[in-house]
Amino acid sequence: MVKPTPPRSRSKISNDSTTEAIVTRLAETPEVAPLIQYSDELSGWLGGMDAYRAKGSKDRALWLEAKEGASYRVDRQGRGSVEAPNLAVSIIGGIQDDLIARLAPDLETDGLLQRFALIAI
Repeated sequence: MVKPTPPRSRSKISNDSTTEAIVTRLAETPEVAPLIQYSDELSGWLGGMDAYRAKGSKDRALWLEAKEGASYRVDRQGRGSVEAPNLAVSIIGGIQDDLIARLAPDLETDGLLQRFALIAI
């Protein structure tokens, strides 16, 4: 007897995902693009970048590219290839004024901060 395949997630919201999981999700269900990365506390999202890497900053590079909505391919030895036809992710969340002021110098070196529309309420 063949096991039924579980249904694919069609949710447009992600709260805590690795960049590899984001690409896989957009490859398997391209109709959910743009995906919404919602973090109630954006400082946690920023601090979690590259949490599973000893060196390098591949996560940040992916998030910078995710604004464009172009195709994105990940090739891994042993795991094969995954291609998201539309790497489009909107990032939504909150952060305190004093915290964004402290983090801003680090965020503007590569344009990450400039990709956000900051709204003070």
